[in-house]
Amino acid sequence: MNFRRDDPYYSDKDLLHSQVLAQIRTLSAKQQKLLDTIDMSDIEDDKIVMFQKKFYWILYLIFFVLLPINAPLEYWDDTVQAALFVAFSLRYMIVINVAWMVNSAHFIWGLDKNFKQSDSNLIFVITKTYWPQYHYLMPWDYQTGEFGNYGEILLIV
Repeated sequence: MNFRRDDPYYSDKDLLHSQVLAQIRTLSAKQQKLLDTIDMSDIEDDKIVMFQKKFYWILYLIFFVLLPINAPLEYWDDTVQAALFVAFSLRYMIVINVAWMVNSAHFIWGLDKNFKQSDSNLIFVITKTYWPQYHYLMPWDYQTGEFGNYGEILLIV
């Protein structure tokens, strides 16, 4: 299997294709078939991941839409239009492009095998490590990366 040919996000074309077009296109029948062969039992057994999957739209509405829009309205006496634009729309566009840039930067500029893996996906843009590609290097376990588990921060959340 050639992961570059079968990977829906791989692009040897230009930044626009890897940044935007690869993210919004639909999977081919072959890609969907490959996706269906992936063993997801370890993720399905994880109660935290399944909680997020079950209540995704409720959590999204509360934490990504209502709370960010409420803060400018309540604390800064901002207008509804400004709060919707800055706290929701503009923030969403920036966050989604930064997230997509990690994958795009990997395929556009490549990797340096001599660098140590980092603790952050954004660090890839600076150091070009293998961290964004752990799902290709070790596809059998989603926790094979450096993070490995949820750690102590979960107790705070």
